[in-house]
Amino acid sequence: MSYPIELVDCLAEVYTLEAELQHRAASVIILRYIIACEKSSDLQDINELLSTIDLDKLGTHSMIALVRSTANVRKLLPSWDATFNQVKTILYSRESDMSMFRFM
Repeated sequence: MSYPIELVDCLAEVYTLEAELQHRAASVIILRYIIACEKSSDLQDINELLSTIDLDKLGTHSMIALVRSTANVRKLLPSWDATFNQVKTILYSRESDMSMFRFM
């Protein structure tokens, strides 16, 4: 998949990989999308990703990649706090290791 890509294509690829239990590969797609948006200074697309992604379809790797890779610009992303709180809630419910949230 080449970058930049449309958000809808990114999400379709991520959801497909997650359904195939290729969690690390799905997280790489998320990271590549975010990096491409950051390089083009397009925080609006990152915010749209945060507000539209279906977190229930993501594995732990993808959720962590999503919040950690956007944490440095979280004050500029209106959807970041809500996404972060949803990720924490989901990971707590899955009894995941929460040590990745210590820095936040």
